Amino acid sequence: MSDSPLVIVSGPPAVGKTSVRRHLRVMLRQRFALTGDIGIDDILRRLHREGRLDGLATLGDDGALILGRWPEAVEMALARLTEQLSAPDRPVLVELPLFPDWLAGFVRDQELAASTLFIHLHAPLEVRVRRNRERRAARVSETNLRQMTDQIPHPLLRELTSTLPAFFALDTTHDLDTVLSRSAEATRAFLEQWYA
Repeated sequence: MSDSPLVIVSGPPAVGKTSVRRHLRVMLRQRFALTGDIGIDDILRRLHREGRLDGLATLGDDGALILGRWPEAVEMALARLTEQLSAPDRPVLVELPLFPDWLAGFVRDQELAASTLFIHLHAPLEVRVRRNRERRAARVSETNLRQMTDQIPHPLLRELTSTLPAFFALDTTHDLDTVLSRSAEATRAFLEQWYA
C-alpha cells in the first residue's frame, strides 16, 4: 500500500472539478500540514511552457490555454501525472478530466488504487455547456466539450467501485454548496481513517 493517500476529483469539463478542488485544498491545508496539489490544467500549462504542446494548444488573448487536439494533449499530461504519483510522500489532491483509458490503467495499479478516494462529479451536457459559456473565458471549445466523454463506462465503473477504498459520485447540476460539503466530509472521513 502507498505511504500516502490520494484524493482524486474527476469528471467532464465544466462540471465543477476546480471549485471542489479549491474547497478541498483549504480543508486539507488546515487539517493536514503537507498536501500535494496537482491539476491536469497545471500540468498542461507547464507542458506548454516547456514547448511540448506545439500544435496541440494555443494561448487565448486572456492567457487561457486552449487545447486544439485535446486527446493527445491530455494523454501527455496524464503521463506526466503518473510520473508525479509514482512516489508521493504526503497526501495528494489531484484534479483530472474523465479519461477512461488512463483510469483503467490507474485502477490496475493496485498500490495507488488502494490508497485512493475517488470523487466523480457529473452533470448533464446542457448544464456544462451553459457553465462553459458563462465563464470569463471558455476553457474548452464547445465542440471539444461535446466530444469528451461524460460518463465512466460501466465495466470500468464496476472495477473502480470494487477496487478503490472509497468512491463517490456527486451530481453538480443544482447545489454546489452541498457538493462541496459532501466532498469535504468524504475526504475528512477517508483521511481520518487513513491516519487512524
